[in-house]
Amino acid sequence: MPLSLELRHFRLLVALESHQSLTRAAASLSLTQPAASHQLREMDRRIGTPVVQRVKGKYRFTPIGERLLGTAKVIENALSQAESDVLNYRKGVSHIVRVGSHAYGCYQWLPAFMRRFQDQENDVDTEIVGSLTSLSHQAVASGEIDVALTAGRLNHNRLTAFPLFEDELVGILPPDHPLAGKEWLEAEDFLPQPFISYGIQPERGFEHDLLFSPANVALHKIIKAGVTEAVVELVRSGFGLGILSQWAVRGHLKNDTLVAKRLSKNGIFVTWQALIRQEESESSVVYHFAQSLQEWCRDGSFDAVIAGHAPPPGR
Repeated sequence: MPLSLELRHFRLLVALESHQSLTRAAASLSLTQPAASHQLREMDRRIGTPVVQRVKGKYRFTPIGERLLGTAKVIENALSQAESDVLNYRKGVSHIVRVGSHAYGCYQWLPAFMRRFQDQENDVDTEIVGSLTSLSHQAVASGEIDVALTAGRLNHNRLTAFPLFEDELVGILPPDHPLAGKEWLEAEDFLPQPFISYGIQPERGFEHDLLFSPANVALHKIIKAGVTEAVVELVRSGFGLGILSQWAVRGHLKNDTLVAKRLSKNGIFVTWQALIRQEESESSVVYHFAQSLQEWCRDGSFDAVIAGHAPPPGR
């Protein structure tokens, strides 16, 4: 069956979402605004339904448009990766390992391991993919990234998990918040105010699975912050409460403008892990990366970096 849409159509959808303006989207693709409008009408005609709608002067994706936009992002990412691979190959890099996390940047500790790994593997380059188009396990399964750093239970027969370390999830709030005097927080404590989160779609294995769902608590309002630093600053400024992994928030507790509280009396702990595709053989670079990361976390290097100390010599 011949395809109805072409690459130019998918690129226009990505540009339209990025620029929130058809004129600016067209300019980014070296098109005129009438040409971009024609492409949108052409898409509607070819698939038989609108992909975007004008609402109060702004473009909004229809459900069909959202579906196509998701595919467009995957296509654009794959093309970008292919071009990057070719350029790196010309520079003498034979393998690239792409690492990502839907919820956490992992920038506090991941670069320390990447430095050691690349010292050992001169022809291997590593990239941190900061804006995944899907949840971590989905991004690995689809090939968007090679290694996902995430936590929680794994129920996916296409992935292999390498346990890395255990950490506690904690609630964060300003020191003058009425709940700051509590010894621990329950799921119901998060109901009266907005919840500051990385995104609207929850990552599996974190607070939604382990705290809110078991207590049958549905959050009233979620504010999407995108990155750890934004979550912290919005909570500090009194916009709501948040939940972070303890390693991610530790450095933000030093100036007494933020407090962290245990979740439930016994606390909620998660096991962080590296996920790779099951078809990766034990001799593959991706498998070696995940295995080396596991060893690095277990030999004390991870704890040293999180504590603010340089890893011991030779690590």
